[in-house]
Amino acid sequence: MYVETTHKDQRQAIMRFVVVADTHVNESESGGSSPFITNASANARARYVFNEIAAMQPAPAFVIHLGDIVHPVPSLPSFQQAVEHFKQIAAPLSMPLHVLPGNHDVGDKHIDWMPADLICDEYLATYRDAFGADYFAFDHGNLRFVLLNSVLFNSGLADDQRQRDWFVAQLDSADGKRVFVSMHYPPYIHTADERGNYDNIDQPARAWLLEQLARPEVEAIFAGHVHNFWYDRVGSADMYLLPSTAFLRHDFSEFYRVTPKVEFARGDPERYGYFLVEVFDDGHVAYSIRTMGAQTAADAAAPVPLPRGDGLILTTATRSAAWVLSYAIPGPKRCKLPQPAACRNLAASGRATTIPCKHFGRWARA
Repeated sequence: MYVETTHKDQRQAIMRFVVVADTHVNESESGGSSPFITNASANARARYVFNEIAAMQPAPAFVIHLGDIVHPVPSLPSFQQAVEHFKQIAAPLSMPLHVLPGNHDVGDKHIDWMPADLICDEYLATYRDAFGADYFAFDHGNLRFVLLNSVLFNSGLADDQRQRDWFVAQLDSADGKRVFVSMHYPPYIHTADERGNYDNIDQPARAWLLEQLARPEVEAIFAGHVHNFWYDRVGSADMYLLPSTAFLRHDFSEFYRVTPKVEFARGDPERYGYFLVEVFDDGHVAYSIRTMGAQTAADAAAPVPLPRGDGLILTTATRSAAWVLSYAIPGPKRCKLPQPAACRNLAASGRATTIPCKHFGRWARA
């Protein structure tokens, strides 16, 4: 997969990275503990995504995974099998892969009505043995990337307060660096004052976290768990809730006007995807790349990259469409799309593409 998003009238990106969420890799290629047929294809869908990322040119600097790496919870014997499958699936990547835990990886947040085992020190130890630290940070030039374990919040575990103190220290020591924060549970899904539910971070930790995320050094927030692409602003930061590569949350299907198709929308391919993020001197552009639920079998050959060309060029096998929300310094004018005819011609030829909107908060599709 070749990705070339720089055009004559655009700035040059200083770096790019990929964000993936909710792969839900099973312990077997034929499925796992889930009763849903759609979930049985999670491994093949994750393999397609990681093969596509591995073939990107120019290559991204790294990949961030937002959790729910595997589907079996740590209390199940199949957890370790799923971990090994995930590592094999991600093996084609030549760039660093940074993972953080979701509720399937360390247990659900501390609410007594949660459907699975709750996070505990034992499950944290199991995760750390499999993947390493569950919260950490790293710098890339003038950028700081902070990965949080959002399942810890309100848990009462000693690591909850340790992580909070550590997070504040990471922001305090940013020293002019632009901060990108990643987590599994989003702070909220509709409004900051909504009631606690299965999909958000409960109070009182939510208010504390939002106060930190609203600090001026935070530029972007990436969260998973909801298996849908939603967007909001926290302070001056963009907050992106990412789609899954594995399946949709059919309990959210009523939010949309389109009629559900496969398993009450759980298997509807149009909303599968991941993010490619380009960072510029004065902002970033987040591309939500649709995979259309494409799959790669365990014994399949690696995909052949497409020839280089203008625009964001995706694999023709799925004729994927890409949506883009671009973030830059707000301009006084709002551009009107579709963009130039050349972009539309690429799309008509089957090579789906978008050209970033140069003004804040505008959506574009070729």
